[in-house]
Amino acid sequence: MPESKLTTCPLCGNRFDREAEHCHVSCPMADGCRIICCPNCGYQMVDEARSTTLAVLRGLWRRWQGSVEEDGA
Repeated sequence: MPESKLTTCPLCGNRFDREAEHCHVSCPMADGCRIICCPNCGYQMVDEARSTTLAVLRGLWRRWQGSVEEDGA
């Protein structure tokens, strides 16, 4: 299995394929859901690779960090 698809659970340390482990397949939001669950302990986390909100926040953070560095130089 490619290393890029493996996720490590921050709670129990279990490594699993994030593509195969979405929480509740029967959930009506399952197609657009960005939550994955650890198959070992059930811990729920955001799938960072698929989260649009997280990508936007990271971009804003990088932009803010760049402006802080320019102001401080």
